[in-house]
Amino acid sequence: MLSGLAFVAVLLLLAVSFPFGIPGQELLSTLRFHIGIALLALPLLLALAGARLRALVVLGLVLASLAQGAGIVVMQQGQRASLADLSPKASFRALSFNVLATNSRRADVARHIIDSGADVVAVLEGDGLSGLWPEVMQAYPYRLGCEPDIFCDLAILSRTPFVTAERQVLHGLERWRLSQASVMVGGEMVTVVGLT
Repeated sequence: MLSGLAFVAVLLLLAVSFPFGIPGQELLSTLRFHIGIALLALPLLLALAGARLRALVVLGLVLASLAQGAGIVVMQQGQRASLADLSPKASFRALSFNVLATNSRRADVARHIIDSGADVVAVLEGDGLSGLWPEVMQAYPYRLGCEPDIFCDLAILSRTPFVTAERQVLHGLERWRLSQASVMVGGEMVTVVGLT
């Protein structure tokens, strides 16, 4: 029974350590450390049952998986540290707000967006601002998406003109749910991507 459990454990370790394209595998991989620590009990049980070689193999695989995961975390943190040392070239404020199409406090939402001081705003479920777009557009005169009289999933608003602006239909949904816009802020180009 322990040998069968060890076989399942090895398959599980492979699934959390290498991308095979199995549905749900990315979610499972986020539990790598939890699974690895829980599986540390298995080599002990195998050793107590007299299967020392299997215990060593399973222990080696668990430790290798945990070491691989730790290496990924260290590498990612190293990349993050190098970015932290960079001084910002421009100050930029962004706001992403899911309005909720049936929001009963849409006037409050519009006021919050206007008063936010953000350079760029991504508005999700923008139909919730129906009737309030003219007011919002006074503060954010540049808009990508949410044209009048068209159902609105996503809009990107800006205080400054867009350098580039592009919308795409997500074909499974047949709606304009992917937008990308670039603006100049403090002499630097900033690109914002909105997806809903």
